[in-house]
Amino acid sequence: MEYVIYASLHEESNNGWIWLSRPQLGSRSLIRVKNLDNGMKVFCQLREIDDDFVALYNERPRTIPLQNSNREKAAVISDWYRRGLGIPGTKASVNLEVTPAYIPGWHAIRACCHHPDPVVRLATRLGAWSLVLGSVGLALGIHFSIPWRCVRAFSEGAFVILSLVLLCAIRGIRRPSS
Repeated sequence: MEYVIYASLHEESNNGWIWLSRPQLGSRSLIRVKNLDNGMKVFCQLREIDDDFVALYNERPRTIPLQNSNREKAAVISDWYRRGLGIPGTKASVNLEVTPAYIPGWHAIRACCHHPDPVVRLATRLGAWSLVLGSVGLALGIHFSIPWRCVRAFSEGAFVILSLVLLCAIRGIRRPSS
């Protein structure tokens, strides 16, 4: 769907959400947003543009007011997510595909790794690495204490799969090369 991009409010520049008018999904859902023009995507939380948000947004002196005529296809996105989607600025019309993040757990990790706050990204990555290292210890403990080869092979395979999934999940936003 084609959206007109607006800048987020300053106090929301470090929050992990974007505002969309009339989303098909509920507010506070975790979503994947893909720019159909260049293929770049981000994972974040969805907020719905309602009357209260419009009143708060329009009372600021440096924002472009959200009128009823342009509110229907508005997207209020912070600079962090605009750069992650390859959107150079505001007031542009961009084709965005907004879909729910389907896989439980995976979407939360992806949204945290795409979050604008570096503390959230660091905590998520450290937690994922802790899980990987804990499973290494478990796999090594099983490998050296249990004589059955099938159990050892299963534990090693589970460790490899878990590690690859987590390493794919903790990627950050891919930025265009400059």
